[in-house]
Amino acid sequence: MGLTGSPDGFLRGLLVLVLALMFGRLTGRLLHIQKGLNRLGQYASRRFSQVKPEDPNRFNEGFVVCALLFCAGPLGPIGAVQDGLTGNWEPLAVKMVMDGLAAMGFVSVFGSGVALARCRCLSIRER
Repeated sequence: MGLTGSPDGFLRGLLVLVLALMFGRLTGRLLHIQKGLNRLGQYASRRFSQVKPEDPNRFNEGFVVCALLFCAGPLGPIGAVQDGLTGNWEPLAVKMVMDGLAAMGFVSVFGSGVALARCRCLSIRER
């Protein structure tokens, strides 16, 4: 069922699209997904703002914050499932580039804890 073809098929496809959007919004509200993501972002923000360059816990802070960012991002599981089921690896390639750019920025603040978090997330995905 696509948006091309007869007007009847177009309207049916449009109805399915609108219903899917409405169902997704309702499901998100019932599961409180936005609140959970907001809490996760606030937690990462608090952890990030507490780190000073001379802090002895900088390695630990870098590992925790970057592990959350690299491992808990939605593109990781979605890309892994899509690669496993269809062989489409492009979402994982996009995530790889995004994580690499983020890691370059985080290394200046957190140091080598970022590299360890990145390695840990890669080993989780390979299982």
